[in-house]
Amino acid sequence: MRKIALLMIVIVLVALPCVAQGFGNECNPVGTWYGGSDATSGMKYLLKITAGPAGHYAVTYEIGFVPKIPKLSNYSGEMVKTPEGFVVYSLALANLVSTPPPMGGPPPQIWAVRAHMQFQGCDTLKSTIDFVGLYNWGDKVPFLDVPDISAPVGTESYRRMPTTCSAGVCP
Repeated sequence: MRKIALLMIVIVLVALPCVAQGFGNECNPVGTWYGGSDATSGMKYLLKITAGPAGHYAVTYEIGFVPKIPKLSNYSGEMVKTPEGFVVYSLALANLVSTPPPMGGPPPQIWAVRAHMQFQGCDTLKSTIDFVGLYNWGDKVPFLDVPDISAPVGTESYRRMPTTCSAGVCP
């Protein structure tokens, strides 16, 4: 009886890390991804995801092109594992004019985006954006206060950058 109890304890201890990570989640989001808007062909990004502590990841979106905006920083933020996939909160700074603020230009805006991501196979991430808020620099807190401007939401798709090269493509 004692041997069976000891065996059960060992099985439970071995299984605990699997429970903490979630069953059926063999896909790892860490790496470099490319993609972007499913509706607007010009809104494309390189997405870098790095591991953080226990189910948290750092994300950086480097945008390829934004018309009529002199300077838009990369989006930076956090991605947190949920039972359904991941939730991503990210921020960027946008200067809508090319004149710096001390010389009469307005201060930058904070662009805040929240999205929910799910794997569609281990090499594809689908992102559903449910909040885009633009905040004039000041006293408002992104995500907690009502934004000065709300922007359209949508979906994005990302593919993992391959880390191998096909024969005949690379020397």
